[in-house]
Amino acid sequence: MMTGRVLTAWFDAPWEVLDASMSPDLWPKQAPSVRIRLRFYELRFRALARNEGQPLAPVDGRFRECAVGFPARFLDMDGEASLFLWTDSDTYLMWAREAFGWPVARGGIELSGSIWTSPELAGTSGGGKLEDAWGSAEIAGAAVRERAGQGSPSALWFTPRRVLRRAGLDDDVRELLVVRPTVRAVGARYVGVASVIFDFDESHPLGGLGEAEAEIELVDGFELVVGDDVEVW
Repeated sequence: MMTGRVLTAWFDAPWEVLDASMSPDLWPKQAPSVRIRLRFYELRFRALARNEGQPLAPVDGRFRECAVGFPARFLDMDGEASLFLWTDSDTYLMWAREAFGWPVARGGIELSGSIWTSPELAGTSGGGKLEDAWGSAEIAGAAVRERAGQGSPSALWFTPRRVLRRAGLDDDVRELLVVRPTVRAVGARYVGVASVIFDFDESHPLGGLGEAEAEIELVDGFELVVGDDVEVW
């Protein structure tokens, strides 16, 4: 189970960025621009059961995560695909890769401002920044205006993955995981504005992004269970 606080910036990006990042099998309806998100998490986790095969694996802890997500569609299902993911936790990185094939990488994540520390979130400010070897992604100057009710149920998460058989000696298997997080508590939702700033090498799929104005959502006190509802295609 995961609980904590999450800051999301929604903004419009050129279709070419999605084209460079996502398989056409998951494309939503094509348009000149697409609404994507940059998201920072401050999370606590607790395993709901021990894994007898990994007795030394931590059963609780804290970590940070950054994600860039795109709208996606498969058959008649609409959802999201987080195609770029970073964390500061080796425990989460290994679990996410092994359990779901999520493309999680190590990155430096800095969370700043009263957005992450204050118990009263209306009127807070701050942001988050991710840095790796290829560049950086940042939510800057986030200003929370007001509470806007409760958080909303999570979208479907689509994860394409390639499974190797006998380390590549047999044919590999291509799968799509459809993960439906179970929301135990939606938390409190706040809204505001910010800027997003991307500075990646031009050869990176996110290299076409620069700076843009964004709408933000800040959700505090949510509880998610991930892994109890997974469909494999």
